[in-house]
Amino acid sequence: MSNHSSFFRWVISTCVALAVTPALADVWISNVRCPPAASLANEQRALVGARINYRTQSAAQLQVWVEEYPSGSGCSGSAHHTNGGRIIQVNPGDSWADVGVPWFGHSNYPGGFLQVGARLNGSTSFAMSCCRFGSEIR
Repeated sequence: MSNHSSFFRWVISTCVALAVTPALADVWISNVRCPPAASLANEQRALVGARINYRTQSAAQLQVWVEEYPSGSGCSGSAHHTNGGRIIQVNPGDSWADVGVPWFGHSNYPGGFLQVGARLNGSTSFAMSCCRFGSEIR
């Protein structure tokens, strides 16, 4: 057997194995609970509540954060930055965690939107809903 044919067999077997191997981790956000309007209107530090669902084959670090978007963006666009977050240890398996994600307040934007993001072993998810802050709720 030539070196080329054994190499190609290795490549094909590796590709087949990878196609049937389950993902190492998966994460998604199923619910967001906005802080009280008074905290958000005055841009005071607050916790944004989120239910983070996850699946992982080994113990891992779940990263959660709050992303800020300016007024008029509706939680999308290229203008945004992170302002708060935390890391949580999770055990292997399918589970969920209700998390209070710290928002540091005092944004560079006079008002806008907050969106929760989560990452677990390379899998990233963003919440489908956002919280308004600053001039967006005054």
